[in-house]
Amino acid sequence: MSAFILKMIAIVTMTIDHAGAVVFKDMFFLRMIGRLAFPIFAFLIANGYIYTRDRKKYAIRLFVFALVSQYPFMLAFKVGWDLNIFFTLFLGLIAIGAHEYFMEKNKSLQASLSVLVLAVLATALHTDYGYYGVFLIFLFYYYREKFSVLSISVVILNLVFCTQIAMSYNYYSPRMYVQCISCFSLIFIYFYNNERGPRLKYFFYAYYPLHLLILAYIEKLKY
Repeated sequence: MSAFILKMIAIVTMTIDHAGAVVFKDMFFLRMIGRLAFPIFAFLIANGYIYTRDRKKYAIRLFVFALVSQYPFMLAFKVGWDLNIFFTLFLGLIAIGAHEYFMEKNKSLQASLSVLVLAVLATALHTDYGYYGVFLIFLFYYYREKFSVLSISVVILNLVFCTQIAMSYNYYSPRMYVQCISCFSLIFIYFYNNERGPRLKYFFYAYYPLHLLILAYIEKLKY
């Protein structure tokens, strides 16, 4: 399964998720399907860090599209000043870079702290998925050659995140259990064959703000 196929799976499931969040709010199963999307995107960011030719340009590209996507994000989800997922992806990429930088200088404590600080920053800035997103991206990088350890780590992270959700709402919130579905994305990631597939780089970036604008327009038509 190439990176292109993984991106398509992530985009389709993300679109289903957002359609459920913005337009079809009574169709809860759409949100369940959508839980598969973000871990695949997180994996692709970690994978992109490893294989990209210019990491600085990669980071700048993520940040630019984060800025471009903010208004569509706010328009679709009506969230005030919460930040969209591109900011989370950007901070996750920076966390990997910072960790690698300090490890090359044999500063393991600073390496670990840098990831923690960026995860806290994501939560403080109210980026989509917050600390969970940054840690998940980092796990896909750190355990990239140990799939069994990676899988266990992802499950544990999801349990921690689900517990936080439960405490924020109540212990019987359906949202708690829905988030755990994201672990099944590991099945798709397991079959990644280390091939890129067709290149449609800017399509994948542009799709996010464009589909949010379309969903926001559809939702407006309902009234």
